[in-house]
Amino acid sequence: MNKGLIIVGVVIAMVIGFMADRKIELCEVGSIGALTSTYTVITSQDQLQSLWPAFWNPGTPPQVDFDREVLIGAFLGKCSTGGYSIKIEKVTKRKGQLIVHTKIQRPGPEDIVIMVITYPGHVVSIPKKALDGANAVIFLDQNQRILGEVPLTK
Repeated sequence: MNKGLIIVGVVIAMVIGFMADRKIELCEVGSIGALTSTYTVITSQDQLQSLWPAFWNPGTPPQVDFDREVLIGAFLGKCSTGGYSIKIEKVTKRKGQLIVHTKIQRPGPEDIVIMVITYPGHVVSIPKKALDGANAVIFLDQNQRILGEVPLTK
């Protein structure tokens, strides 16, 4: 088989894959917690000011230019020990939906963990233009299971 044809085929497959699943850049905001399992999209300063105090140990709210960016948060809620975490790894856009890919870690039965209640959570900012044309934000775990869905209103 011709090597040039193979390379062209690989490049075409990569372009099609990119078009179907475009990655949106993340900016780290921080790890904070929520008392219950929650998945959220914060699109305004008013929304941030009303939600921020409900988080567990949030510290000072981040400075966000809501004309240019929005916040996305994923929270596991109350966990009985340490060893739990959730991290937003990437955000992609597919068929009118923003897909938030998370990685959840839970301690195994043999793991040694701190015996304290924890509230794992992760918040990132993404460009506001990423919401253009999207009607919902879907949160998935690393096994592609749906964790939550946030409808977007126009």
